[in-house]
Amino acid sequence: VDRSTIADIVRRMQAKGLVKRKRLKTDARVYAVSLTEKSKKILTRAAPAAKRADEQLLAPLSDQERARLLKYLAMITNVDPADG
Repeated sequence: VDRSTIADIVRRMQAKGLVKRKRLKTDARVYAVSLTEKSKKILTRAAPAAKRADEQLLAPLSDQERARLLKYLAMITNVDPADG
């Protein structure tokens, strides 16, 4: 996703009260973006439904296949699979 698209998404999320933006002290050109309490509550409420959807999606796979899939998805998204 390009920089202008991300900036637009963040602006819309900020307008809805889902994220906060704050300029970094070390580089005034850069914003630090963090979740608001409102968005944290939404994520907490959505977590059980997301878990059920994951379980349904991964149900046809063996434990070994699931681990491999999650490893490959983490590789292409640069996320540590141990983080969840």
